[in-house]
Amino acid sequence: MTTGVTLAVVLCKPPGAPNCKTRLVRDIGHRRAEQVYRECLEHVLTVLTGFGFPIRLAVDGEPLDLAPHCARAGVRHGELVRQRGETFQERQAHELRRGLADGHDRVLLCASDLPDLARRVVVWAVDSAEAGHVGIVPSPDGGYSLLSTPSPLPELTEVPMSTTGTGQALAATLRRAGRSVRVAPYQVRDVDVAEDLATTASPAADQEE
Repeated sequence: MTTGVTLAVVLCKPPGAPNCKTRLVRDIGHRRAEQVYRECLEHVLTVLTGFGFPIRLAVDGEPLDLAPHCARAGVRHGELVRQRGETFQERQAHELRRGLADGHDRVLLCASDLPDLARRVVVWAVDSAEAGHVGIVPSPDGGYSLLSTPSPLPELTEVPMSTTGTGQALAATLRRAGRSVRVAPYQVRDVDVAEDLATTASPAADQEE
């Protein structure tokens, strides 16, 4: 892995923002939820930084609020931008389109709340896109934790988010549009509610690359 240039995009919010991890805040309180999210975010950034990818943090909020977290994670080739789009689907599609228009060969969208993200998961996702496929890494709640592609995905705007069938709906929608889709044979958990904190690490995180 790999030829060409991969842009890693992390869609995130400033830890502690009023609209950040609201369900987790209800479960465990604002201070603890902020700590959990901050640790997840900085873990994700640390893993991505290890590849030397350019990293773009697309922020729902004030981009400069993420600068301290980038510094702690050792991000060297980072960019902070504001998310654009009315819906989360539109924001994802925009970041894919913008990253590719900027001249990158592929874009990896990565959630910011992945406590178990492992290098081998990133390798799988990027290799899938390098081979011309859309790579989807599922999450246990039925969504997806990582998405990689060598081309824009306007079809994303048609997919309902935050349902137990989001990941399957995404794969089906992309295939109907003629995309070649790969779905990872494992899941990578995200943290939305207190129950997610008690979940054991995903199989992908327990294996060496």
